[in-house]
Order: sequence, then C-alpha cells, then structure tokens
Amino acid sequence: MDAASIQIMILNQIGQWSSTLLDHLRSALIAVGILILGLMAAEVIRYLGILLLHALRWDEWCERAGVAAVLRKFRADTSPSAWTSSAFFWIVLISFFMKALTQLNIAWLAGLGRSYFGMLPAVCKAALILLLAGWAARGVARLVLAVVDHPSAFLTAGLIQAVVLNLALYASLVTLGVERALAQPVALITLAAAAFGVALAWALNRLSLFKSVVSVHETEEDKE
Repeated sequence: MDAASIQIMILNQIGQWSSTLLDHLRSALIAVGILILGLMAAEVIRYLGILLLHALRWDEWCERAGVAAVLRKFRADTSPSAWTSSAFFWIVLISFFMKALTQLNIAWLAGLGRSYFGMLPAVCKAALILLLAGWAARGVARLVLAVVDHPSAFLTAGLIQAVVLNLALYASLVTLGVERALAQPVALITLAAAAFGVALAWALNRLSLFKSVVSVHETEEDKE
C-alpha cells in the first residue's frame, strides 16, 4: 500500500468521524431545542391551567370531596389548583423530554422515548377511567344517602363506592396492559380489603353510637 492510498484511507476515516460527530451535534441541538420549547409550553400550560381551575372553582370542589384535606397532610401550603397545575407542568415537560430523547442517535435512549409515547395513551385512558369512576361512585353514594333513610345507608353507600372503584381499578389495569389473570386477583383482594374496611368503620360507628345512648340513659337514671 503506497502513501497515497494510506492518505486517502485516513481522509475517508476522518470524514466518517466528522459526519458522525455532526449527526450527533445536530441531534443534540434538536433535542435541546425541543427541551426549551417544552419548558416554555409547560409554563404556559401551568398558567392557563391555574386560570381554568380557578374559573371552574376547582379548590372548592376538592374541599367538598376531601381532596384538599389529604393534600394538607402532605403539604399544608399547596392548594389543589396549584398541585394540579404543577402536575400539568411536569406531564408536559416530561413528554417534551421524552420527545427529545427520540431525536438522539442513541438506541436505548430513543427506545425509552418511544416506549413512553407508546404507553402514554393507555395511561391517560386509565387515569380517565379512575377519575370518572370516582365521580360516579361519589354521586351514587350521595344518592343512596339522600334516598335511603336507614342506619345501613352508610354501609350500603360505602360498599357501592368500593365496588365501583374496584371495577374501575380492574379496567385501568387491563387498559395498562396487565394480564387479566393478574388484574382479577388484585381487584378482588382490593375489593375485599375495602369492603372489610367499610364494614369495620360502620360497625365501630354503630358501637360508638350505642355506647353514647347507653351512657346518656345511665346518666338520666342516676339523676332520678
């Protein structure tokens, strides 16, 4: 091999390295641009989300539903609107981040981004199922309490809520791609635990009420 051939081979190799480097730089610049756009879009979504949630009186609804009380146990300074708008912010930002990963010429990172977008529709469907089920369960429970004038109404309403939410849990697991053979036992175990908890809470409440009545009766007898 003469000197000219060696020189040509070296130049070709340098050209290949340069082309690969330029491809990586171009992909990195595109990814950075997507991240910047994602950050801007996430901030806009958070701002619009706060305005929309305030217009819908989201904080008042969460207060009535008990969500605000749960949030206060974790962070007392976080309102439901702020928490929800922050969730919107991170969902949008993570989505843009995953989109940026698909632009990189790194197989496993690009695969991670594609997997995220492959799972995103199923996750959204599952979340929607749980949200609608929670709303429906609460509505049915209120209807039962309003119509049935009996001490067992609280037990019935709680059991109905448990059944509806566990059906939604099962549907969500199936939507996420969990095998039915696994989703069914999980839903049944959760339903049994929820039913036991509802029944126990109702029994303890009735026992407390019974003790209060007995105590009042004994006090009246003592006065006589």
